[in-house]
Amino acid sequence: MTRRLALALLACGLAPAAPVPKASVPKIEDVFGEIADPKSECRFKMGKDGALTVTVPTAHPRLEPGASSTTPPLVGRKIEGDFELTVRVSAALPKTADGKGNTFLPAVLTGISVVSADDPNTGITVGAARRLKGSDWVGAKFASFRESGYGGATEDDLTAGADEPIWFRLTRSQQTLHIETSGDGKKWKTFVRVGVNKVGDAVTVGPVAFGCLDTEFSVTFDQYELKPLKEGKK
Repeated sequence: MTRRLALALLACGLAPAAPVPKASVPKIEDVFGEIADPKSECRFKMGKDGALTVTVPTAHPRLEPGASSTTPPLVGRKIEGDFELTVRVSAALPKTADGKGNTFLPAVLTGISVVSADDPNTGITVGAARRLKGSDWVGAKFASFRESGYGGATEDDLTAGADEPIWFRLTRSQQTLHIETSGDGKKWKTFVRVGVNKVGDAVTVGPVAFGCLDTEFSVTFDQYELKPLKEGKK
């Protein structure tokens, strides 16, 4: 650009705009925490908006929701005391798939785990289960918990379609974990309340993804926020 043209643009209030700085991609540990197993064959990719996409290979251990399926987070952060976590979860589902192992139906399971910082086998996993029935994926929300010598699980239908995102909000207040779901991140509905007195004050919290199918899949966790619970909400 010549000096004469630049002066003309300035005189007309049309100065060339400054280049827009490129948005930086946040580090996974700054948003979600540390990858639990550095040798994991899962692939982790962070987006510019803080979204985490996890691609789960067929080599990933096969799991189904149930009383014994509480599993440590793939990526987790330690937090003590009461907290509130919100997240939107969406899965890229394959059009066709077969089951893996002894599973009855091909399934994809995605969500959040809250486990004891001292014992990762004690805690609760909550999320969305999507199962392939014929040519259609059918969704359900689930929660499974495990303590020493005791476990339990509950499931309910998803109001959103199996291929649509679902929001989860987990609120730990004193000895109770309140789990809510939403289809838009604005209107929330209670799913279940679970006692967490045996989990301990310090817990590890973060995303989980696992499945029972013969092909890899990916899941995205975004709008993720984990923070201590404010005094007024307890």
